[in-house]
Amino acid sequence: MFHECVETATSGPDAADADDAIEADSLLAAFEACLREAVEGDDRDQIIAKTGLDSAEVAAVLDGDASSLTVEAGAAVLATTVEYDAETIVAELRDHLLLGMTTAVLRRYHRRRDSGRPHRTGGTTGA
Repeated sequence: MFHECVETATSGPDAADADDAIEADSLLAAFEACLREAVEGDDRDQIIAKTGLDSAEVAAVLDGDASSLTVEAGAAVLATTVEYDAETIVAELRDHLLLGMTTAVLRRYHRRRDSGRPHRTGGTTGA
């Protein structure tokens, strides 16, 4: 599912280290490649029937341009090739996003703590 697209964006000679951020363009290109693979060999009408997308969205997928698709539309395309439905793919994507944001916050917290700088707790202090 989506994690395979992320692995594609983070592997190879130009890949970022595990601690580095993935560039948005690299991630989008990997996602577009995953979508193209999902519809390889299908004609436009088959894709529309399988996904419920309109012809403009299908044309974008076939052209390798996912920048205008919603997450739900991309998930519908990916769902044609895996055992999960589009809702499950979207839920997994959201889980990955939340985990990534949590990891970023914790890394920042630990860097501040390790540097000896005070950190804000976000709460109020007082008696």
